[in-house]
Amino acid sequence: MDVCVPVTIEPYVNIGETTVECIDDPYLTPVPCGTWNKNGTCKFTLVQKLCVMVPVEFRAAARSGPTSVICGNASDEDCPTYVCDEEGETEENQKYNFYIKGKGV
Repeated sequence: MDVCVPVTIEPYVNIGETTVECIDDPYLTPVPCGTWNKNGTCKFTLVQKLCVMVPVEFRAAARSGPTSVICGNASDEDCPTYVCDEEGETEENQKYNFYIKGKGV
């Protein structure tokens, strides 16, 4: 007899308030070609390094559906022992990779 229950996992993400900090002082860099033009104007680029922090909270909600039973033939034998990966990796039981801060888990 197999007892089955469908499970649904619904992930969601909460994004917190972004914080921005300036790193070092801003500086100017000239535009390489044609910095001066006929009107006597000068072109340059203003550069500022920033540190942008975005807090991210990952969560998941799980819920089950209606259970069901698949009845087989009745027997007085013991239930078979399940051994993990006994059948090998199939499309249904493929391993999943999870990454935390760039590291595979």
